[in-house]
Amino acid sequence: MPDLAYALIYITETATLLGGKKQAGGVMPRNGAISCRRELDQEILGVLESTLQLDSIACRESALHGLGHWQHYYPQRVGEIIDAFLMKHRVLRKELETYAVKAYTGYVL
Repeated sequence: MPDLAYALIYITETATLLGGKKQAGGVMPRNGAISCRRELDQEILGVLESTLQLDSIACRESALHGLGHWQHYYPQRVGEIIDAFLMKHRVLRKELETYAVKAYTGYVL
């Protein structure tokens, strides 16, 4: 399971980085301004949503971290994903619940 967790953390961080960090050709939009980019953005958000459902604290923290970075660009979708997660998982470690709230507002480090 640790290998899976590390792989998912890598995927999440890579998806987050590709979403808006400077690339060789400039800054890639992640606000859906380009229709093909909007589709990719939704796929990335879907991966983060699926990762959040795995029974691994590391995977869930990673997904929340990625969602926190995307919150500014897709606040409604990110909010829906985090709300659904919190509704489905009523009993969580306090630290994970606190991090979910931070991700909901886009405040992740």
